[in-house]
Amino acid sequence: MFLGRSIAALLLLGSAHVVAADAPVIHPAPIAYAAIDWAAPPLRTRYASPDGRGTGASHISPLALVELLPTLQAGDRLILVAGRYPSATVTAKGTAAHPISIEAQHPACTSGFRLNPCSGTRFNNTSLTIKDSSYLRVHGMSFDVDLDKKANGITILASHHLAITRNYFFQQTSTGLLIGGKASAPVSQV
Repeated sequence: MFLGRSIAALLLLGSAHVVAADAPVIHPAPIAYAAIDWAAPPLRTRYASPDGRGTGASHISPLALVELLPTLQAGDRLILVAGRYPSATVTAKGTAAHPISIEAQHPACTSGFRLNPCSGTRFNNTSLTIKDSSYLRVHGMSFDVDLDKKANGITILASHHLAITRNYFFQQTSTGLLIGGKASAPVSQV
């Protein structure tokens, strides 16, 4: 019995990594957190729909989402009216003082995170990619995938200071929220 315990102790000790008592302790670099007021009044409000042909100045005259996304500026609020949206890529840079908000006109999840079945702002079998973006909030969308299809809900690449709030992910075949950071293009502060 003593021999069995000794062998077990040697096996455990043999697999342990021994660190010298005077070895330097490595601490992670401090993270610079920024206070962001996501509810700050926008500098400009624009409206989008899946295939709108208007000016984007009101919910009655929305412009197509893919046409509005490249025009986003710090402080913008982009409201998506009800509709079934195609896949899209966001590359937008807000600031801590003037973040960018992309939100559903009627959020998918309401207060208390209750599902709002009437939201109508859907990415069905499509996805939203956030790439090279900063100080950006995505709020209230619905991401769902049919059983015979494949799609990610939201994919984040090389971005920082993001808020993904009150979105609804249903039946995702791959990933609802995929954060794809790497050393050369990190993702932080999500």
